[in-house]
Amino acid sequence: MHKGLFSSFSVFKAFSYFVRYSFFSLSPNSLHYLVFDRFLKGKKLFEVFGYVEDFLDRYLLSALNRKVLKEIDKAKKNNSYVVILSNAPSYLVEKIVKRLNVSAFKATSYGLDLNNRLSSIHKLMDGEAKARYALALARSLDLPEKKISVYTDSIWDLPLLNIAGKKVVVSPDRGLFKIAKQKAWKIL
Repeated sequence: MHKGLFSSFSVFKAFSYFVRYSFFSLSPNSLHYLVFDRFLKGKKLFEVFGYVEDFLDRYLLSALNRKVLKEIDKAKKNNSYVVILSNAPSYLVEKIVKRLNVSAFKATSYGLDLNNRLSSIHKLMDGEAKARYALALARSLDLPEKKISVYTDSIWDLPLLNIAGKKVVVSPDRGLFKIAKQKAWKIL
């Protein structure tokens, strides 16, 4: 908005989508398609993601959970393979992963047209896709499922949590908080 890419009405509309997601069971996939179609489709890749570094410089450290950052650092010191799986766009997640210096990532990917404009959501990284990826990665690393640790904030990641040996919920949404309490999962 500050750079003129989106209007204040667009920001209000995005906020309304977030409210629907947070309180009225709009799925991350539906949210992603709404936001993509409304705000991103047809925009040049650089128009949208050219400001990511500035945004991360300003907000990343304050947005991240300090306890999770400590867990990531501890895992890296133990030579664990740390992967970030995210429903967010790969153009954003890739830059976060580089700053956190973790092993790998998998995120939602977008398609581009011949003019380098965002044209489609190529592949969504939802809870099911995250679980499939984590299992395939664990097999390739010869890592048993009980050694997989998952940290998430969303009930939509239950498929991923269900394959993990260690389940940790971080600032969970209401649905996940309820399940975590029932199952005695660690809550940060």
